[in-house]
Amino acid sequence: VLHGLDLESEHCIFEHVDGIVNLIPLNGAQCSVNGMQIKEPAKLNQGAVILLGRTNMFRFNHPKEAARLREKRKSGLLSSGLSMTDLSKSCENLSTVMLYNPGLEFERQQRE
Repeated sequence: VLHGLDLESEHCIFEHVDGIVNLIPLNGAQCSVNGMQIKEPAKLNQGAVILLGRTNMFRFNHPKEAARLREKRKSGLLSSGLSMTDLSKSCENLSTVMLYNPGLEFERQQRE
């Protein structure tokens, strides 16, 4: 069970069909993938950063997709990863989503 700011008791569904995993927000629940808030089902790719509510962050691991990416890297068909621009944009988006929360500091203080 997860707890945190803007986290609903029934928040989202992770749907796995034929090797594809989608994150489906329920009833307008706050969900973000790679720093972008989603309102509709979103396909999750290896390494995606998922934020549920404002304080529960996860990195998505898809073992089969990760294995395919490793093989492509070994064969030289894929670069070593995201560019610094891609990483910077993702971090900027996540910061915007997380900094918008005025109650985050209060919740941290309550836990300490």
